[in-house]
Amino acid sequence: MHPKKLGLSICVIVAGTSGIAPAQTAWTVCQSGRCDFTTIGAAVAAASNGDTIAVGPGVYSEVLDFHGKAVAVVSTDGPTSTFIEKPIDAGNGVPGGAPSSPTVIFESGEGRNSILDGFTIRKGTGRFTPAWACNCDGWQLGGGIFITNASPLIRNCVVRENSCFTYHSRGGGVYVAGGSPRFEGCELLLNGAGGGYGRGGGAWISGNAEFFDCDFRLNTANSYHHGFGGAIWVEGGSPLFHFVRIVYNVASHGVGGIRVTSTTQLNHVYLSGNSDIAMDGTPINLGGNVLDGDCDGNGVLDKDEIASGQSLDLNGNGVPDHCECLFSPTDCVDPCPADLNHDGTVGGADISVLLGYWGLSGKNVVGDLTNDGTVNGADLSVLLGSWGPCP
Repeated sequence: MHPKKLGLSICVIVAGTSGIAPAQTAWTVCQSGRCDFTTIGAAVAAASNGDTIAVGPGVYSEVLDFHGKAVAVVSTDGPTSTFIEKPIDAGNGVPGGAPSSPTVIFESGEGRNSILDGFTIRKGTGRFTPAWACNCDGWQLGGGIFITNASPLIRNCVVRENSCFTYHSRGGGVYVAGGSPRFEGCELLLNGAGGGYGRGGGAWISGNAEFFDCDFRLNTANSYHHGFGGAIWVEGGSPLFHFVRIVYNVASHGVGGIRVTSTTQLNHVYLSGNSDIAMDGTPINLGGNVLDGDCDGNGVLDKDEIASGQSLDLNGNGVPDHCECLFSPTDCVDPCPADLNHDGTVGGADISVLLGYWGLSGKNVVGDLTNDGTVNGADLSVLLGSWGPCP
């Protein structure tokens, strides 16, 4: 144990036994002030299984490898102010280019107790392996996060602006080969898989990865031969996508959204605004999915409704606000459903919105306040009965 932590260890009596077990140790990492370490990697090296590492805000220029440690690395201020980014000189050299490495690595059998929580992960370029004896090009895997045969928990993280760009590029944002990693509340955006044959701008998966309440936006698979799976390319395994939004991703040669296999599981997955083919393959449909970009079934694509102002998208995630609850992991109840224009008051402007949908029928149609599948006089009655300021 690090000598500075001796005074922080607390012993607890374990019920039903005669032994005593040491409590978990809390280590601190920061870039200013008094902390145990100034780099996250040094804290991981010193920590023991079960320890927690609290990381203060700042930009940590390092490649973080958990080395099999069952530790929780948690930011104190969240991903908007805490960054892990790959140094320019980290990794092995790509022929004709700079050294290449993922930003975060799990390749030593890590399990669910290996936790990364609350960081922005950026500037990774993936694990490079030469493909030919000439060492002139090769494979580049996992720009932001590289996972092989491991099952860590990655929570509340933003994986952005990572890329792979050699001849065979896989997983600009995330690469999963084996294991069952779980991603919760994460955003994967502005990642890319390029080069000759790019697959999975946001993520490339061959394993049982789980994505829960995650967003894939503005990822690309742009390659000069074949670029597929702008957001996600599933190669194998039985991955689960649960309450996932896949919006505005691009591939140069098809499948702008997600390529699935027959063992890929989709539950409350939303696809909209992706280039070319939104989804390729036939997954296991667990229900609640909208794969055609029309969440309210009114025949107008959601992206066009948002662009024209017909539907609001206040959080900018590409999902119309009135459909947000369909793809959120928690049920939400609108305290003022008749406020159709979301200005805090039920009035004439809301009548105008309702009349714009008059007579339309389908799932989740705007203005269907009675939830009977049609916008008509009964809905107008509900609106008039709610007249005035929202509660």
